[in-house]
Amino acid sequence: GGTDGEERPPSPGCAGEFDDVDFGGGLAGCPGPVEDTHRRLSYARSRLCDADVETLDFLEESYSYQEVDFSQNELTDAALPKILDLCSRCRALKVVKLYKNRIGDEGAHTLADFFARYWFIREVHLSHNRFTADGITSMVASAASTRPEEAEPLWIRV
Repeated sequence: GGTDGEERPPSPGCAGEFDDVDFGGGLAGCPGPVEDTHRRLSYARSRLCDADVETLDFLEESYSYQEVDFSQNELTDAALPKILDLCSRCRALKVVKLYKNRIGDEGAHTLADFFARYWFIREVHLSHNRFTADGITSMVASAASTRPEEAEPLWIRV
């Protein structure tokens, strides 16, 4: 089940229970992303696990999404490189939502590196994950030490 007390069906790529179901999103067992053409890409509440994320194809060199949302799934540290690669190609990105997943301190260090390189991000939603004080400190220190003075502050919710 989920970390919010709700029981969730198994992730399609992990448990295989929905492998033969096509919800029209291209990934068997998962609904397709919610897209607002150039503003928002959302795989929130799609029951994704790390293996599912690896099957997603983001082929464009750049995207104009302002928000990328992979919240409320079953993602761990292993899914972050693929998600953050997508984020790094979103030229107008302001908001990243990864809350209610299973991301731990290894993922926090990956995010810290991302914050150091992509200072244009304004909001990162990370609550209800598995960070310790060490992981949170890593992210905050990276953002604080590398963000240019002229940049808007980074809001991180953990």
